[in-house]
Amino acid sequence: MRRAALALILVSLTALVLAAQSSAATQAIYQVGDKGPAGGIVFYDKGNASGGWRYFEVATSDAGSGIPWDTGNYLDVTTSTTIGSGKANTEAIIEALGSGIYAAQLCRGLATGGFNDWFLPSKDELNLLYTAVDWRGRGSFTDKDREGFTNHYYWSSSQYFSSYFYAWDQDFGNGRQKNDLKNTGFSVRAIRAF
Repeated sequence: MRRAALALILVSLTALVLAAQSSAATQAIYQVGDKGPAGGIVFYDKGNASGGWRYFEVATSDAGSGIPWDTGNYLDVTTSTTIGSGKANTEAIIEALGSGIYAAQLCRGLATGGFNDWFLPSKDELNLLYTAVDWRGRGSFTDKDREGFTNHYYWSSSQYFSSYFYAWDQDFGNGRQKNDLKNTGFSVRAIRAF
């Protein structure tokens, strides 16, 4: 009886400590350019914690290059371009396309820094990332933070309007956002919200 009570107290204390650590991590204040909780680089702060997140962090390396947006089936996937929609877009793409090697699947499959909640950024999230990385000296990333980014096109998780064939991408050389055929191979960089 005493042993069971002691075990229950130990489990309760462990749960309290873990909850306190989780709460402290959630309440931590980050600046753009800081190392995030998953080891990525914080590139956006929306100013308050709402909808379950406040910050975006980007993985420190590409999930792949020469990667298509889809599996070549050209399915119509309902997505959004807005900030905060990348995770839902990624899930919708994976639900529609299933298994395979494509941009959303690579991001969703990423497990780094002890986290597996990475996703392919929406069109507007990708533009926030470009703005932080901007090589022309106007971004908030340092030269070290920019290491690993290519001066090429990156996929977003946003389908081009209601087109079965096209999705939004962004040129990280000049910032231009455009649409391309979903079977085109571009670079892929995962982000996560926290």
